Amino acid sequence: MDDKICFLDYDQAVSLLPDGDDIHVFMNPHGVLLGADWERSKVIEMIKAGKCQLGGKLCQGMNHGLVCESAGSLHFVATRPQDQWSANLQPTTQQGTPAGEDDKQSDRPASVA
Repeated sequence: MDDKICFLDYDQAVSLLPDGDDIHVFMNPHGVLLGADWERSKVIEMIKAGKCQLGGKLCQGMNHGLVCESAGSLHFVATRPQDQWSANLQPTTQQGTPAGEDDKQSDRPASVA
């Protein structure tokens, strides 16, 4: 999966979310790492409205492997442990670097052509 972007549909993205009413989300505007707990309903709204994909190894290693583009920024959303992920998360045929794999992509969506 190193050279493919794995876009996620709504059901796939929601399946990665951890249990609970609050979900941690990181952003990286202008090189500053910001993180906060979001209400689950707000994360769901972002998933519905935006483009979602699996993040790179760094994101997944930080348990923030769900990446959603919203309002022109990437949001790195907390995820369940990887051993609980569904096996149906397969990469698309589009080439590119998964979000979070390359620091140069931290301020632009990897999923937008």
